[in-house]
Amino acid sequence: MAANAILFLGIYLLSRLISPAEFGRYSAFQAMVLAVYPLLTLRYEYAIPVARSDGSARALLTLSLLLSVSATAVLSVGVLVLRGCCLPVEWISPAVAELIPLMGFAAVSASLASIFQLAAVRTGALRAMGVGRVLRAVCMTVGQVALALIVARGASSLIVGELVANLVLAAILAWASARYLPKLSVALQGRNIGKLWAAAKRFRAFALVSVPHAVSHQALVAIQGVAIGVLYGPTAMGHYFLMRKVLFSTIGLVSTALYQVCFSEASKTKGNHARLRELWTYSASLLAIVTIPIAVMLLFLGEQIFALLFGTEWASAGSLAAAAFPIIIMEPIAAAMAFMPAFLKRQPAAFGWSLTQNIVGIGSVWVIFLAGGRIEQAILGSSLAVAAVMLAYVVWLRAASAPSATQMAATQ
Repeated sequence: MAANAILFLGIYLLSRLISPAEFGRYSAFQAMVLAVYPLLTLRYEYAIPVARSDGSARALLTLSLLLSVSATAVLSVGVLVLRGCCLPVEWISPAVAELIPLMGFAAVSASLASIFQLAAVRTGALRAMGVGRVLRAVCMTVGQVALALIVARGASSLIVGELVANLVLAAILAWASARYLPKLSVALQGRNIGKLWAAAKRFRAFALVSVPHAVSHQALVAIQGVAIGVLYGPTAMGHYFLMRKVLFSTIGLVSTALYQVCFSEASKTKGNHARLRELWTYSASLLAIVTIPIAVMLLFLGEQIFALLFGTEWASAGSLAAAAFPIIIMEPIAAAMAFMPAFLKRQPAAFGWSLTQNIVGIGSVWVIFLAGGRIEQAILGSSLAVAAVMLAYVVWLRAASAPSATQMAATQ
């Protein structure tokens, strides 16, 4: 909670220093990094907390670190090769173009932070993880503001500030989880390489299921933002990304905590569909209590609220938030079901729904642009289309979670 409050304060300060166009370029860079960094470790770090033995956990930690470092080299070469032919020159600034080779390092810093957070969960270093997140938020806010004031008021300052903050978090959590970090020379011995390979095969489901879902979702979010930049300009892209960051970070603050509670409770149900439905109703109700008032307030006062918080230059982000009203209403209902596909064994289908949702959102923006619509109309059309897919997903998942006749008889 404290870390998110500090980051929100950082957004408030940076909105006074950075133009919407530069914030859009930074956010597009950040979104692309989030899209590629799951490929660095193939999500093997997510198996660290659930490994049955400490030996398996250490093998997964070492495997994740080795994959992350080696993939960074490949990614850095790849972005250098593709920089000149695959990036739209309409929205990328010269300063950001110079930092494109840093994309690999930005991805590995995010990857290391993720790896050591999960190692901290395994070792029980939860206090260190909480302190580390707060220090990351402080370091990121202070670093970005200082660089914007001293070096350049542009996207490059924000990119470098976040990269350094992620490395600080990774270093703190690596220290807290030191007993799980074997020496690299020991890890690379023949016997231990065999353990790494065995761990990779045993937990390959994380690579086969989680990676496509994470990459496709983040990539499509990045593509939608970049598409808005290409179609409507970098300033509109900045307004769009600020709206998403403020709005969905607020919703995510509540939904993430609820997801953790519901996942823990669902693991005790042993396939009881009726109990899963009860958990969904409970979490959806709590999320709706938080998000519906926000949605109604932004619908009528979006521009005024954003202008008051971030300055008149950002008022248009408030109008985009008002246009996103349908998805703000549906988001808590769909987000509350995030824990259910794993227990219903419907992850591939849930991945298909997520992919459909993002493709429909991007397609709607393009269609409305080609029809001559304004950015607000594009966001409204996209929100309506995505909300319709979310509604269909909720109906499908409710049907899939209907208690069987045996469960109903047992309940009675």
